Amino acid sequence: MRTRPDLSASHEMPRMIRAYNESVGRVNDDNGGYHETITLASLRALRGVLDANPPDMPIFRIVNALMASTMGNPTGCWNTGRASC
Repeated sequence: MRTRPDLSASHEMPRMIRAYNESVGRVNDDNGGYHETITLASLRALRGVLDANPPDMPIFRIVNALMASTMGNPTGCWNTGRASC
């Protein structure tokens, strides 16, 4: 998102995830593989962290900030069967 502003992550990511799953023998169906809601929520969370930090901040620090937030904590955000953060 930061290094490829020419790409629309929400449009490109589904195709990339499905292609990766197929390349390693995984199925994209209702029980596994690509999941639209999780992907879009993850991209939204990443966009929020990217926008909240300076553009020259190293990626590892941004990932650490995301993982330290409620959105990056699966027990605090994703444990109720729906996103609660």
